Amino acid sequence: MALLEVPVSILLARLGWARWRAAAFVAVAAFLFGLPAALDAWMPPGWLAGDRPVLDRLDLLASDILLPLSGIAIAIVAGWRWNRAEALRATSIASSRTAALWLWSLRVALPIAIALTMVRGLGLL
Repeated sequence: MALLEVPVSILLARLGWARWRAAAFVAVAAFLFGLPAALDAWMPPGWLAGDRPVLDRLDLLASDILLPLSGIAIAIVAGWRWNRAEALRATSIASSRTAALWLWSLRVALPIAIALTMVRGLGLL
């Protein structure tokens, strides 16, 4: 139930819905999105376009695509958008050489390394 709170709050704030309406909408949407994965165990192979089970596809999406993309986004935001002085203060990096290396790794090395790992994991490289 706690996982429903964020989308419910968004519907309350942006659309001005009543809490019961937003909660019901989010709960039904979550149920419907989860239905294919729940039914997959009782359905014949290939019932939903393709030969891979639904949970395998969801795992591929979450683990091999969304997780690396979020890592790339975090590295880019931390390296390029975060104020340099605040970032260095938050990490307690005092040395200018260490700071330069840390920023370079966030801005360049980590996004490239994560992207290459993601592409290799997807079998595209």
